[in-house]
Amino acid sequence: MALSRLQKLWRLVFPSRPKKRTRDKGGESSLIISSNARDAIVQVPASAHDLQGVQEAPKPSDPPVATVQAGPRKPSIIESLPAELLFEIVGYLQPVVPSPGGDAAWKRPHSFSNWWSYKVPSAANQLPPREVQEQYLPRDLLALRIVSKKFYGVCLSFLYSDMNLVKLLSEIREEDHPIATKHGKHVRTLRIIVDHTTESLEEKPARQQLILDILKLCPNASTIAFYYGAYLEAQPDELAKQIFDAVDWTNIRSIGVYSLAALGYSWRSTSPSGSLAMLNELINPDRALSKQIKVLDVVMEFISMEVYNTIRSQFTSLSALTIRRSLRFPNCKIWDFGQQHIWRPNTNLTCLQLIDCLNVYSGHIPDLVRLFTSLRTLMISACGDYGDTPPLPRTKGWSKNDDALWRQRLPLDQLYIEHMADWEIVAMGEIPTRTLVAAGLAPKQLLEAFRTDPEIFPCMTTLRMEAAPPELQEGTLSLNPNQDGASMLTDASVIEAVCAERGVTVATDAHWLVFNQRQIIATQ
Repeated sequence: MALSRLQKLWRLVFPSRPKKRTRDKGGESSLIISSNARDAIVQVPASAHDLQGVQEAPKPSDPPVATVQAGPRKPSIIESLPAELLFEIVGYLQPVVPSPGGDAAWKRPHSFSNWWSYKVPSAANQLPPREVQEQYLPRDLLALRIVSKKFYGVCLSFLYSDMNLVKLLSEIREEDHPIATKHGKHVRTLRIIVDHTTESLEEKPARQQLILDILKLCPNASTIAFYYGAYLEAQPDELAKQIFDAVDWTNIRSIGVYSLAALGYSWRSTSPSGSLAMLNELINPDRALSKQIKVLDVVMEFISMEVYNTIRSQFTSLSALTIRRSLRFPNCKIWDFGQQHIWRPNTNLTCLQLIDCLNVYSGHIPDLVRLFTSLRTLMISACGDYGDTPPLPRTKGWSKNDDALWRQRLPLDQLYIEHMADWEIVAMGEIPTRTLVAAGLAPKQLLEAFRTDPEIFPCMTTLRMEAAPPELQEGTLSLNPNQDGASMLTDASVIEAVCAERGVTVATDAHWLVFNQRQIIATQ
C-alpha cells in the first residue's frame, strides 16, 4: 500500500527511526512511529475511515499490558524545532488548491469545497469517503493536529488558510460564517462568488452583506478570487467599491476576477457587469494597487481597452499574469506597431499565461519573450484568430545569427503550447526553451512544424507531448479522413527520430489543460 504524504514526511525527517507495523480491526496496516517511551504515539491512518489519531488504550479483551508510571511528556524532536522550520515542514502536508497564477484559470471552483462543510456522521475527525475530492482534502493535517497542543496550533494555520465561498447563501451562512468568525485570522485565500445565478433578487442583498462581513473577518488574507455568474448586476460599481473598502489590502498580493461562463467555455460577447466594475476598481489610481499586486488573473469574455492598457503599462510588479479570452479587440494584435509602446518592461514577470485570446498572434509571442527578460514559464493555449496568416519564413541558419533570441536572453524553463496550427508552432519557434510541452495537438501538426523549420525552439533538451488517445491507437478515429490511427502513431515515431538528431529527449507524459485532442477532432 502506498505511503501517505505524512508517512513520507516522517521517514524523511527520521530516516533511521525504528518503525513497526500493526494491524487494525479492518485488517489494514498502519504505521506507528515513536520517538521514545514517553512520547505520544503518532498513528497515521491507512484510510480515511481509520482516522484515530493517538493510539487508544487496550480493550478489556486484549492481553494485559504492563504500564509504567511516567512523568510529564517530553516534546518530540520535531516539536523542538524552531517555529519557522516546523511551519515549513508541516506546510508540505497542505493540499495544493487551484489559485491565481496557476490553474485557477481553467479549473472551476465548484469542483472542491471546504473540508468542514462535510457532515461528519460519527467521530469528530472522520473525513468523507476517499473518492470524494481526494486531492483537496487535508487528511494528513487533520491526523497530525491531534498529536499534541503544539501541532494543533501549527495545523490550525494551514487547515483554515483556504476558504471557498462559491456556494449558496444558506450554506455560507450556516457553514462558513461561523468558521470565519472563529478562525478568520488564519485565512490566507478567499474564493467568493459575488452573484449567484440561482438566487432570487431578495437574497442578493443578504449575500452581499454576508460577503462584506466575512471579508472584514479575514484581515490576513493574501489571495482573493472573485467569481461572477449573473451578467446584469444591480449597481455593480457601488458593490465593487464596497467590496474593495471591506478588504484589508495590507497583505493582498494575488487577485483574480473570473466569469463563470468563461470558465465553462461560453461564447458570450460581453462580460458580467460586476466583473467589469471590479477591474475598474482595481485599476483605480486612488487605490494605488498597481505596484502591490504580484499575481493577477483575468478570466472574462471581454475587458475594456482602458483596463488592458493599464495592466500592461502600470502593473509592472507582477510576477504572474494570466489572461483568458479577454483580449478580443478588432484590428489590435498584441504587438502591432501601434501597441508596442504601451507595453512596459517588467523584470519581475516570471510566468505568463495567455488562453483563448484573439489578439494574441503567434508571430508576436517572441517579441513578448524578448521584452520580459525574467520570464521562465510561458503558456499559449488556443490563441489567435481564424484570419491570422503565417509570418514570413525565417532564413535557413537563423538560429546561428548574432541577433537570435537565444543569444539575447536565457531560455525559458518551460514553454507550454496547446491547440495550435503547425504554422503557429513554427512562428513561435524563435523562442528558446529548455522544455517544450505540446498538448491538445495532433502529432502531424508538431511533425510538420519540425519539418518546416528543424531549428525551432533553440536550447530545447526535452519535448513532452501527449500519448495518442485510445481511439487513435486502435485506428478507429483520425483527425484526417485520409489518415488512419496507425499513420498518426507513425508521426509520433518520426518526431522522436527528428528530436534524437538534436539530442532532445522525448516523453509522452504531457496532458492537456484547457483544450484536448478530442475537442480538436470534433471541430474538424
